[in-house]
Amino acid sequence: MPKYRDVFLEKEKTLADSGTETIELAVVDPISEIQIRVKNKNGATSNKNNPISRNVTKIEIVDGSNVIYSMSGMLAQALSYYQRGVVPSMQRQGGPSENQEDLYIVRFGRWLWDPIYALVPQAFRNLQLKITWNFATVTAIGATGFLTNNGKLSIIARIIEGLETTPTAFLLAKDHYDWTTAASGDERISLPTDHDYVMMLFRAWETEVKLYTTITNLKLSIDQDKIIPFDIPAWDLLKQMENDFGLITLEQHIYATTEENIQTWLGVGESAVVIPETLSSDPTTLYGVANIYGLDSGHVNLVHRNPGNTAAVTNILHLILRGQALNHCFCIPFGNMGDPDSWLKAPSAGEIKAIITQGNAGAAASLVLLQAKLYATA
Repeated sequence: MPKYRDVFLEKEKTLADSGTETIELAVVDPISEIQIRVKNKNGATSNKNNPISRNVTKIEIVDGSNVIYSMSGMLAQALSYYQRGVVPSMQRQGGPSENQEDLYIVRFGRWLWDPIYALVPQAFRNLQLKITWNFATVTAIGATGFLTNNGKLSIIARIIEGLETTPTAFLLAKDHYDWTTAASGDERISLPTDHDYVMMLFRAWETEVKLYTTITNLKLSIDQDKIIPFDIPAWDLLKQMENDFGLITLEQHIYATTEENIQTWLGVGESAVVIPETLSSDPTTLYGVANIYGLDSGHVNLVHRNPGNTAAVTNILHLILRGQALNHCFCIPFGNMGDPDSWLKAPSAGEIKAIITQGNAGAAASLVLLQAKLYATA
């Protein structure tokens, strides 16, 4: 019978304000998934719209020049959700001296403890995990950003022992293409045909701009339209994602007065509830009353006043959100995650192109592929 165990590769390792940490994946048994946690603490004033993921610039697994996994924190977090169907643990807080953390689940199998699809370190020469971060990516280190030299990194490898047969394949994920969207026209992206496609993510993010107006249509063309796996307007895809994955619930502690453009990190916001905290110095007295006056794709606007409605107040508010498109990502699965026969057989194609129709200039956009790679056989 197989045995399962969790191994800390790093535990609460202190991080500088920026850098790259390289961890040797020098384990013997197959790895089902790797859990990565990055955390830091806000400065004494606030740290608004600045979750940890915006500051994790790259998560990579490499074997020399061979890249097995590579994407930013925002993309990795979204893939964690759409691959597993569970929102990864996160603690997003904007108030003074509050702690923040984000987790990323790098899964190599179809499910946790998959005996057929897993990362086999012995199949590689020099397997390494690399985490690159810069806690000043969004806001300078200090009172309104993160504390200096206060980041923490923990990494857990979830290992399978005692398998009768060595896994024959694993899932690899890469950010294949990044671009800045144009006001109109198609972005035509040539894609690899080396391994089967399991899932595809598209991300487009710009403050105050709807996801489905930035990207208006998504199409995949095989051999000059001989086969078209999908050709779908963005709004219809978002509704399809809601039907397939359900609505996402995200909770944040924001720090706000009457203001606009509090980021929700959901590309389509369906609903929001905001509840003010009382003051810690006077916990039983009503301090603020908050009302939402606008919830649009990606941000929420609110009015936060004192009980007499005579002045705006600033304090921590609990924000509960329901929507879809985590971190502003579209997701398109190819078949059933558990059924390799249903995946898109890219190696049989001569050419594959993603054709992305744009409707707004200036958004940061990316395309991620989750593929299934077979180990070489003797």
